[in-house]
Amino acid sequence: LDYLSNLIFRLNELANTNTPDIPVLKVLQQDLNAQYLLGQMSAYQGMTRMDIYYFMLKKEVWPEDFARIENNNDMYNSLRAELVDKASPAVVKNFRKMEESDEHTITVDFIRNTLRTGKIDTLFNADSWWDNSSLAVDQLKQLQTAIMQKVDKDARAISKRENDLKTRYLVAIVLIVVLVITFVTITAKSISDSLELLRSAAVNIAR
Repeated sequence: LDYLSNLIFRLNELANTNTPDIPVLKVLQQDLNAQYLLGQMSAYQGMTRMDIYYFMLKKEVWPEDFARIENNNDMYNSLRAELVDKASPAVVKNFRKMEESDEHTITVDFIRNTLRTGKIDTLFNADSWWDNSSLAVDQLKQLQTAIMQKVDKDARAISKRENDLKTRYLVAIVLIVVLVITFVTITAKSISDSLELLRSAAVNIAR
C-alpha cells in the first residue's frame, strides 16, 4: 500500500505544471493549480477508502491505523481549503455542487464518524463501502478531467489569438518595409533626375 501511495503521489507531482508569469496566462495557471489540487485530494481520499476497506475485511483496527486515516483526512481537508480559496469561481462552484452529491456526502460523513468514534461503523459492509467511496473519488477525478479539458481549450484559443496577432504584426511590418522601400526608391529617382538636369545644364553652360 505504501509503495502504491508513493507511486500515486509521484504521478501527481508530474501533473503539476507552471506557465510563464504572463498576465494572459494567469487564469490558465489558476486552473492548472486547481486540477493539481484535485489530483492530490483524490489520492488522499483514495488511500483513506482503501484503509477503511482493508480494516472492514480484517475486522480489527489498531490506534496507529486510525492515525493514518486521520493524517490522510487532514491532508484532504487542507487541500480542499486551498482549492476553495485559490481556484476560480467557476471551479469552486462546480466543486461545491459535487460535494452535495449523495456519494460524496455519505463517504465524507462515514470517514468523519469513523474518526470521531474511533471504530468502523457497521452501516456499510466492505463491498458497499468500496462501491460508494469509489463513486466519490471518481467525482473528484471527473472534475479534474473537466478542468484539464477546459485548460486545453483555453490554451488553444490563446495560442490562436496570439498567432493571429503575430500575423497581423508581421503584415504591418511588411507593409511598412514596402512603403519605406518605395519612398526611398522614389526619392532616389527624384534625386537622380535632378542631378541629370543639373549635369545637362552644366554641359549647356560650358558650351
